[in-house]
Amino acid sequence: MKKRKQIKYIHEGKYVTEVDVELIEAEDEWAPYLSLHDAYKLDDVREALRRGDLKAVSKKSSCIHYAANCHLVRVSPNKALQPTLVPRAAEFCR
Repeated sequence: MKKRKQIKYIHEGKYVTEVDVELIEAEDEWAPYLSLHDAYKLDDVREALRRGDLKAVSKKSSCIHYAANCHLVRVSPNKALQPTLVPRAAEFCR
């Protein structure tokens, strides 16, 4: 059984966040899969995004983006808003 790191993107409302998780590689038909801890972490981040609680999101994710008009702007809840355009915005536009 091997583990590999991956970034999962969660899009809720006007925010997109990046969450670091570990995928577990095994020799069965369910692989790759998340650990229970990482699955709960993704659920917690999604719920915090729905509430608009960016401080809670920032504790469990690497960065938060504000999705506006198919552009992502990086948001730092601990500092003043310093917009940074993120080039991969097209992935998150609906």
